[in-house]
Amino acid sequence: MLLYLDCFMGISGDMMLGLLLDLGVNEEKFFHLLNTLPLEFSLDIKTVQKNGISGKKVSVLYPEQHQHRHLNDIYEIIEKSSLPSEVKDKSKYAFKLLAEAEAKIHGTTIAKVHFHEVGAIDAIVDICGSILGVYLLKVDTVIASPLPLSRGFVNSAHGPIPLPAPATLELLTGIPVTPAPVEGELVTPTGATLYRVLVNKTEPVPPSGSILKTGYGAGSRDYLYPNLLRGILFAETPVKAKTVVLLETNMDHLFPEALGYIFNRLLLEGALDVFITPIQMKKNRPGVILSVLCPETDEDRFVEIIFSETGTLGIRRRRIERYEAEREIIKLNTRYGLIPVKIGRFRGRVISVHPEFEVCQKAAQEFKVSFKEVYEEALAVWQEKFNS
Repeated sequence: MLLYLDCFMGISGDMMLGLLLDLGVNEEKFFHLLNTLPLEFSLDIKTVQKNGISGKKVSVLYPEQHQHRHLNDIYEIIEKSSLPSEVKDKSKYAFKLLAEAEAKIHGTTIAKVHFHEVGAIDAIVDICGSILGVYLLKVDTVIASPLPLSRGFVNSAHGPIPLPAPATLELLTGIPVTPAPVEGELVTPTGATLYRVLVNKTEPVPPSGSILKTGYGAGSRDYLYPNLLRGILFAETPVKAKTVVLLETNMDHLFPEALGYIFNRLLLEGALDVFITPIQMKKNRPGVILSVLCPETDEDRFVEIIFSETGTLGIRRRRIERYEAEREIIKLNTRYGLIPVKIGRFRGRVISVHPEFEVCQKAAQEFKVSFKEVYEEALAVWQEKFNS
């Protein structure tokens, strides 16, 4: 299942909760699991209209409190619940992101951060409930539109602050944004955190596919435009294989240095893959098969390169299909400098994490440590940053 979040008026925790309930989350399971949080609260759920469009408005009701929680207090609340382990892990990660943002803004550490608004019961319920709702809907991938960059001022526990709120702005690092259509807090710290935790990819328009259902979560304020978060549920589209061309030739006349040069040139020219296989040729001579995988559109160019560089007299070709994972390079700040890490995803799920070999090798030489130490440090930073 794929969920597209149309954030034309931003995102907040209560809007996300309302949207998920409007999309048809199993309410019996939802309320049973959410109520295992060791907190005193209830949910007030109403159907409201914004500019003539109906949506669900969720308010978290709880006794007045003046408690400022630390990160470990919130971890303890989450762990004491009966939420699924995946929901617990993502919820704790969400509050860790919030703690990091607050710590940076206030010049302290995440352990010493006193949560104010984001440590209140409604924020805990909004975050845990939203992550639980996505889990119960069996959503594999979440794609979302860019977020509107709020403008104006808002009151906080420290007095009036500019919008986006500093913690929100910190959480929006790396997320595409657009100008806000109105003045006001369209993206809350809780909303920005949920975006960071749940969204696999940002796209300005919904994907192609078969629409199963749409839903709307309503915000508290009224603006010129409907203050709604829209969600579109798609059936997961079948993965399509891409057609590529495999070019191959048998050779027994080139010396190793020439083979190495040709191998590197083909990759630099944009070949999808190049590999060499040892074979025995006629008269029992040792030889190799040079195999080149390339896009169909580049076939003629690679045929010409192979003929001119190798002097071979024939090239075989086959059209084949292959499935491709999504790839992304991120740079992680480690003890050994910035290390690029290649992330592989399939349907939004991470399937591989590989620090770049050449950069790890250079760092190992520069810091006079083993390659293994640099490689494992990069993996550890990834684990801490994205999976803790």
